[in-house]
Amino acid sequence: MKSEFMKRVRSTIKQNKKISEISPIKEFGINLIKKGSANEIIDQIVEEPLRKACKELKDKGIETVMSSANKNNLLKEGEKALEREDVRGQEIFLDAPTYESAGRGYAWIMLNFSNLSDENKEVLFSLEQSKDSNGVKIGEKIVWFVKDCSFMYFFNQGQSNKIKNSLDKKFEEHSFVLHYNSDRYPKKVVLLRMPINKETTVIDVERYFEKLTEKLKQQQIEISNSSIEDERNI
Repeated sequence: MKSEFMKRVRSTIKQNKKISEISPIKEFGINLIKKGSANEIIDQIVEEPLRKACKELKDKGIETVMSSANKNNLLKEGEKALEREDVRGQEIFLDAPTYESAGRGYAWIMLNFSNLSDENKEVLFSLEQSKDSNGVKIGEKIVWFVKDCSFMYFFNQGQSNKIKNSLDKKFEEHSFVLHYNSDRYPKKVVLLRMPINKETTVIDVERYFEKLTEKLKQQQIEISNSSIEDERNI
């Protein structure tokens, strides 16, 4: 009886707990997806609202590179969220926005695009194009295809005719540049985002990303030497 009561208490606390109460975690995890104790480590380094989603992605063989859902993601008074129209076309090296900027006003999970199965890539391209009942493209706020901002980006522009396959070509057509540490993280990533505000709860975020991860399929993909790592100072 006591155990059931405590479960209900914890559930009630979780449902009422807000993102504004979540502090950023500063630790990093290395190659978690390869470790048997990955779930335990995720509990230590992934912020509470995204733990369930990161575990489900790991179990599906999908590589999570970064994530963030804490009070620092909330917009400050007078601050505006960065949207696609603010980013697209800003490929100039010094002017490209950062992924930290893209995370303002949003909880997010970053996936390694290259290690996704073709089926899951297609799922994400489809999600990006999804519309609401009024025909508004809501998917463009949720799914971002992002490439690293480096000088190599400019040198590779002439190589577009050598793109491996149709999905890589599709990535190039749908992606845009953000500043992030491309020495540490993959060159091609997918950012899954959820709009949040000061009233957003932990359970809101958990359920939102649960629905997103449910759409992705089990895959047998060899995970690279990159890692499930969380950037905490966001």
